[in-house]
Amino acid sequence: MSYPSAMALLQAARDLLVSIPSLALLNATRRQRDVLVKCIDTLLTAQGWQGAPAAPITRQAFRLALDSLPLMQWEVYVLHRVEARTLEEVAERLGLTVQEIEALFFAALRGLHAKIYGQQN
Repeated sequence: MSYPSAMALLQAARDLLVSIPSLALLNATRRQRDVLVKCIDTLLTAQGWQGAPAAPITRQAFRLALDSLPLMQWEVYVLHRVEARTLEEVAERLGLTVQEIEALFFAALRGLHAKIYGQQN
């Protein structure tokens, strides 16, 4: 099994941070995310990385993607990420198991990513 280099991991972390809208970044503010991305860009540039920065998504694109989710995925996403409820609280409120809530939440994340960035793999 081969392991990615530290630079590849740093690039992947940077791409992930850029791809997540500010509401989805686990209670971090947009400014905190932007500072972290800038720090990663500085480190990558110092190592000779020539990648182009990803364009941030607009609030409207995120809202359209969120509104396109199936109702249960939408509700789980909003309760967990927007209202900052724990998965256990969401499960209790919706009368589902935590495992079902996790599955719905990660399906919502995949759906948002696919809608915003296309079906790229």
